[in-house]
Amino acid sequence: MAYQSIGLGTTEGDGTGDTLRIGGDKVNDNFVEIYTLLGTGTALTSGISASSSVVTLAGPSITGVASFADGSVSAPSITNTGDTNTGIFFSAADKVNVTTGGTERIEIDSAGLAVVGAVAATGAVSGTTGTFSSTMQGTTITATTAFVPDAQDGAALGTSSLQFSDLFLADSAAMFFGDDNEVALTHVHNTGLLLNAAMVLQFRDAAINIGSPADGDLDINADDEIELNSTLVDINGAVDISGVTHIDGVLTQGVEGDLHGGGVIMDASDGSSTDAGDEILLNGTDGSSTNANEKLILEYATQFTTAVLQIKNSDGIVISSLYGTSGF
Repeated sequence: MAYQSIGLGTTEGDGTGDTLRIGGDKVNDNFVEIYTLLGTGTALTSGISASSSVVTLAGPSITGVASFADGSVSAPSITNTGDTNTGIFFSAADKVNVTTGGTERIEIDSAGLAVVGAVAATGAVSGTTGTFSSTMQGTTITATTAFVPDAQDGAALGTSSLQFSDLFLADSAAMFFGDDNEVALTHVHNTGLLLNAAMVLQFRDAAINIGSPADGDLDINADDEIELNSTLVDINGAVDISGVTHIDGVLTQGVEGDLHGGGVIMDASDGSSTDAGDEILLNGTDGSSTNANEKLILEYATQFTTAVLQIKNSDGIVISSLYGTSGF
């Protein structure tokens, strides 16, 4: 119903205005419409009141468009009584902003949602992409595909003062190093870790390393010394020694062992100015309780220059031969 205006006439008492009854009827019709729109028709339910420029609505139902001024971060246009620096404002076209205490916390525009400050979620947070300018925290953070930095070499996992406690990787998991992933460390189920191709493990510098230069080969390299400390070092296979070999203990040859070469030189000299008392002991026994049928064969005996060659048996008998004689 349109608003009904009461006719007052042109001048006082000219008889052209509404009668008292007609005027009262229009007043009633206007109020009925107001009470119907803002209440039950007989009573107001919106709690509408007016005071200066502030209009307070208690439980309104707005079916059309409600327009508000832009407002600002310190004085939002949609706010709460007594807390006028907290609410919603419109910083620019196509933007909706939320401010608390005069500080912007949320901005929504055509690009998405931007949050300033910490985000606390009790349920799942999902989406295709997300950017946080501050810290994101959670009891458990789940990734369905991957965690990635924003650029190549763009982020660290932990810091020098905030380290992770443990790292759990699945069967056959691999760790890749380098911009082109040239070094790979792969888990081999129930076996160990596999270093790819000819890559090496280095210690201190590049000269000290362990690696496999070719299939079937293992290299242990050092530019000074390789030291093995154990009560027993068991080598199964041929040994090729290209340098000087120094043995402080006893060199024991196995059963039917053969010590040979282009020229085997046994030098009893201890490097002092005199070699008095120095000796080479060749023992043909195998260490058993009986030494029957055991023998010690020396060939090319002339290799033992002018020194005396002594061969001792278990009874202490000494057989000597001097270089240059025809026999014993």
